[in-house]
Amino acid sequence: MFKQILLLRLEGPFQTWNNCKRSGDASENYCPSKIGIVQLLSRALGYDAGDERVDSELKSGIKFGVRIESPGHYPNTSETTISLPSAAINTPRGRRPVRPRGRKEVEADPVKAAPSPFLADASFLVALESTASASSDLLARCTAALIRPAERIQLGHRSCPPTRPVFERFTSEYRSIEQALAMYPWAFEDKYSQAPLPAAELVAFVEDQGSCTGTKSELECTSARCSKRITISLDNLMKSISERRLK
Repeated sequence: MFKQILLLRLEGPFQTWNNCKRSGDASENYCPSKIGIVQLLSRALGYDAGDERVDSELKSGIKFGVRIESPGHYPNTSETTISLPSAAINTPRGRRPVRPRGRKEVEADPVKAAPSPFLADASFLVALESTASASSDLLARCTAALIRPAERIQLGHRSCPPTRPVFERFTSEYRSIEQALAMYPWAFEDKYSQAPLPAAELVAFVEDQGSCTGTKSELECTSARCSKRITISLDNLMKSISERRLK
């Protein structure tokens, strides 16, 4: 049986999500979490932070999956050493530093820039499916809200606006969000249609509600740590997309 699937595409100069960690690999450490997407939808719907519908409708009524289209990167930071300048005078033997009497020349400690919490140039495909407890029109209302949001859409933080509409597609072409993530066209297929692929596979995570024991925090339970990991051959995905277009 085919199901209604709401697809979102998250792209922007920067993104930051609740479960972010500094990591150089494509993994769940910096994927959008379910709680992050719930917050995005609640803003689009105009729900306040304490609105009970955030829990009763969105958290319990949506099954969540995400595919890493492009992992992005955390901007590099460097270490800067600062030395305080001292006065100097000319002498027959050259310039010599002058220090106030009783004081020593002071050199400042190195200033280390903090790691950036913002992920740069990443792209994610999010798939949402309504659960058995959800109202029949939940995804349709979320779709309308994403097209005309009550509040400005942000990618995890108010300083992270998207560079394109977050709404991608509302479709009934797939039997599950697993199938949607495995078959939906890759965001960068045109860029790499005549060039070597940047990776052999795409990584996706689909919420596995059965793996949450109730002993974890809400944030951890709604992140990809409670999800099934799926790998998708990028070469096969590109071929299947080309075949469907020829039909």
